Amino acid sequence: MQPVVLNSLVFILPLLCWILTLKIVGVDFYSHETAFFREFIWVADAINDPNRNLFYELSANFSVYIKTTGIVIFPIAFLIISYFISQKNNNANDKFPHRETFILTTILLFLFFFFLGYYTDRLTYSLCPLFITYSAILLNRQKLSNLKKTSIIIIILSWHLFILLNEMPHFSDRFYY
Repeated sequence: MQPVVLNSLVFILPLLCWILTLKIVGVDFYSHETAFFREFIWVADAINDPNRNLFYELSANFSVYIKTTGIVIFPIAFLIISYFISQKNNNANDKFPHRETFILTTILLFLFFFFLGYYTDRLTYSLCPLFITYSAILLNRQKLSNLKKTSIIIIILSWHLFILLNEMPHFSDRFYY
């Protein structure tokens, strides 16, 4: 079993156990996120309501969701730079360490936040640790020159300084609520 699948099960298992325990003792489960924001439930709502169009809502929500990805521009750029640095020195068998895990994790996180149905930049920012970690894995496998090491340190420090002094780039109307 893929570690990502196992981690996903471990992620959802406590919630499912809690809901099941409440049902067994006769207590109703209430989630403000699903009741008020219709998180994850919006898909079923769109399917079951004849006045709503699932494909329209999927495309509209996808558009809103993509606008929240401006906040991950730096980690994606850093990942691309790390990828190109790692390609220069690796042999063909070692170009993508943990590639399947990274791709599957990225897809699962992307789908999780998309089907959430509540889109803010702060939630999309949760993708950053994945991109930064994979960048670190790619770079850690290299024997980098002092110039490349210094350049990477300057890039990372510049990013942190930018975050401290400015706001991250946003393309969405919703920021942090």
